[in-house]
Parts: sequence; C-alpha cells; structure tokens
Amino acid sequence: MPNKNHWSECGRDTPVSKSDVPGRPHRSVLPFGVLRSMKRFWPLMLIAAGLFLFFSGFLYDVMFAGIPYRDPTREMSAGYAHHAHIASVMCWLGFAVFLFGSLASIVRFVVRRFRRPLVI
Repeated sequence: MPNKNHWSECGRDTPVSKSDVPGRPHRSVLPFGVLRSMKRFWPLMLIAAGLFLFFSGFLYDVMFAGIPYRDPTREMSAGYAHHAHIASVMCWLGFAVFLFGSLASIVRFVVRRFRRPLVI
C-alpha cells in the first residue's frame, strides 16, 4: 500500500516535504518543454540527414560500383548497373532531403521574420 506522504520519482521514495528542494529531479521521460524546443531543429536535422544520405551514396558508388569494367561479361555488367543504380538513388534521395530541409529552413526564417505580432 503506497504511503500518502511520499511520491515516487524513478522508483525512489521522496518525502512530500522535500519536494520543493531546488534542482531538477531525474525523469524517465522528456518533459514537454524539451520536445517543443526540439521542433525548431527539424529542418537542420533534415539537412544533416540529406548530407549523410548523399555522401553515403557517393561512398557506396566508389566502393561497390566503382569504375566500369573494360570488357565486362553480362553478369559483371548487370552487377555494375545494379550497384550504380542503388548509389544513384541514394545520392538523389539525399539531395532531395537536403533541398527540402533547406527550403523549410528558409520558409521558417521568412515567416518568423515578417510575422506580425498578435494584437488582442
């Protein structure tokens, strides 16, 4: 039976009388303020993800597709085309995500810059 004069934070009983102690208690979930402040970074996260995808596609192209063969067999040519297609898709997808994040960042900046204050 729980004690009414204690509250639990991460499994530790803490007396209610000490609940006003300065400092931040350890929480197992993020408070709502942190999630709200992370919303402003989503365009930057998209830009970083786009750059990561682009350079991953480039690296995949260098490692697996590489330079085309001089006199390839059909199997070698098919393997090269397969890996080159995967690298191309990764690069273009990374470029699209980067572009979307950049445009979202610009739009957010312009909207916040020229937004009129709310008059009540």
